[in-house]
Amino acid sequence: MLGALIGFELRRRLKMLSSYIYAAILAASGFLLMAMNAGLFKSLSTATGSERIHANGPFSVFANINLMG
Repeated sequence: MLGALIGFELRRRLKMLSSYIYAAILAASGFLLMAMNAGLFKSLSTATGSERIHANGPFSVFANINLMG
């Protein structure tokens, strides 16, 4: 019964354009936040600690998730 419910919801959501728009916005914001954290843009930056912390390190990821939340 749970499988039928999950299948119904997935089929219904995958037909909606808004699901793809939300997914694209979330993916783009995550990519841009990590790019700013890595120093890709000179005019934009986010600071999560010292220079020894990598952009994809656990502390940086946790700080960015809290920032987005």
